[in-house]
Amino acid sequence: MHIVHLSDALGCLPLIEKAKETASGKQQQRPRLTVETCPHYLLLDTDKVQDGDTRIKCFPPIRGPEQRKALWKGLETGLIDMVASDHSPCEPSMRQKAMRDAWGGLTGLQYQLPATWTAAQQMTNIGFTEVHLAKWWSQNPAKLAGLPDRGTIEPGEKADLVVWDTTYIDKPDMYSNEHHRWKGDCYYSSQQLQGRVLETWLGGKQIYDGSKDHFLSHSGGFIECFNFKECFDHLAKK
Repeated sequence: MHIVHLSDALGCLPLIEKAKETASGKQQQRPRLTVETCPHYLLLDTDKVQDGDTRIKCFPPIRGPEQRKALWKGLETGLIDMVASDHSPCEPSMRQKAMRDAWGGLTGLQYQLPATWTAAQQMTNIGFTEVHLAKWWSQNPAKLAGLPDRGTIEPGEKADLVVWDTTYIDKPDMYSNEHHRWKGDCYYSSQQLQGRVLETWLGGKQIYDGSKDHFLSHSGGFIECFNFKECFDHLAKK
């Protein structure tokens, strides 16, 4: 079982902890239960956003600061395994409506790493590093998907890499060319975020060099659908 878009940490994490302990049993294996949350739940809370801003309308909704802190505790302890984008773009006109009628879901795929890193750096009492970021966004998702040749930097694995500047701080202009699509639709583009992707490598080939172009080349490939049993067996060995 995989739980997506967790935002109610205070209500759910005690149940998740019990379920993982029960499933692991005496073998001390990783239970067949994984959990994800999203950058907007880690970065934002009801004290930080304005009522009626349709750019942050999402399901489940943005919750209070205590819930946000509890999500970070879940990541620290490993009860929450990974972070996922829940990227949900739309034409800006679809958000320019009353909250009830506006499109639901946040857009801004290109800001996911900076948003997560910015939020992590605010948790100064824990001390998250780039290693944690790679685990949440790469290593654990690859294990869940049953892709043993991806997710970590090791001999024999696919060289899918991101060159990452952790110190870069910027406040992107909502209408600048930095935002690649539907500029007025993205909440992140008006926030001060820390961290920037300088290069992207796919299978050992550079596809992004920090320029405004999306890609230097198209070098992706089809990934065959995994076998669920193999996926669970792989997770159990984690």
